[in-house]
Amino acid sequence: MKQLIIMRHAKSDWGNENLPDIDRPLNARGVRDAARMGKELKLRGLVPDLILCSPALRTRQTAEGLTANADGLVGVPIRIIENLYAASARTILLAVQSAPNSCGRLMVLGHNPGVGELTEALTERWLPEGMKTATVAVIGTEGSEWVCVESGTLSAVIYPRDIGNE
Repeated sequence: MKQLIIMRHAKSDWGNENLPDIDRPLNARGVRDAARMGKELKLRGLVPDLILCSPALRTRQTAEGLTANADGLVGVPIRIIENLYAASARTILLAVQSAPNSCGRLMVLGHNPGVGELTEALTERWLPEGMKTATVAVIGTEGSEWVCVESGTLSAVIYPRDIGNE
């Protein structure tokens, strides 16, 4: 069995409306939430073997926040996948299906609506609150090869507001 962790990037900064969307950074809350989610995932034993990440600045900063702190996901490799920026659920699934089979737990870090649609499509579960910023969905999949992943069981949805404040 493989485990897929789908995460939407943390809260971004809309202070500069002339900035191209791909170059938008995280705001202060986003930086905080990324570090908190990294710590929470580690506490729950949900340390991925690999993070597939959109090239957008806010997703890269989220990945860095998850992995930068010794209490978080330190040492987890991050692979930037160019076509994950503003990707559809199908494009994200193709990235998942291309992951190395040596990876037992995989994280995909991207954008709505694709991450939310993929979560709902794989699990056939509607998320009443959707994939808000920095939300994590944990999905168990059958089989030993990522290329075969087409469905799964939703085992957890973690919202930043539901974890302890620091």
